[in-house]
Amino acid sequence: MSAAVALTLHRIVPHLAAIEQSKHQKVAAIDMVSVLDGLALCLSAGLAIPESLKFVGESRHTRAHEQLLEAFRIYELGQDLPTALVQLELRDSQWSLMSHILSAAHVSGAPVVASLDALLEYLREEAQSEISTRIRALAVKCVLPLGLCFLPAFLLLTVVPLVVQFVEQVRW
Repeated sequence: MSAAVALTLHRIVPHLAAIEQSKHQKVAAIDMVSVLDGLALCLSAGLAIPESLKFVGESRHTRAHEQLLEAFRIYELGQDLPTALVQLELRDSQWSLMSHILSAAHVSGAPVVASLDALLEYLREEAQSEISTRIRALAVKCVLPLGLCFLPAFLLLTVVPLVVQFVEQVRW
């Protein structure tokens, strides 16, 4: 039985590690919330969009902030802001809504804070949903080791003595 458990774990653990690594390739929803919150604060304080990108990108060292800073550096090298934001969108699809909002606001000069606030509210709900999903998944993942540890002991201490006692009482 322990050999079967070891073989199963040997096959499943690398697969689970690959799935976990693929999850970390995308920007986390909580990091997107942090970036958008910073952008909304900077823009409501009167900073221009490129200055806000630089300020927020330099504020923390998460994957989302680094990608935002890379988009600002592309802008700083001479690309127009919509093109720099499209490069950001090509790295990760989660940037698409924000890049469209900022590009349209940069081209038209329209106020952008209300749109960012609406997107921020949506992303906060999405981040909360992601956290709830992870918590529910954790409960399920915790049952497997519990079962693997206690089921053999249960069988040896309760079921086997009952079967042995039953076999001794039956007269063949």
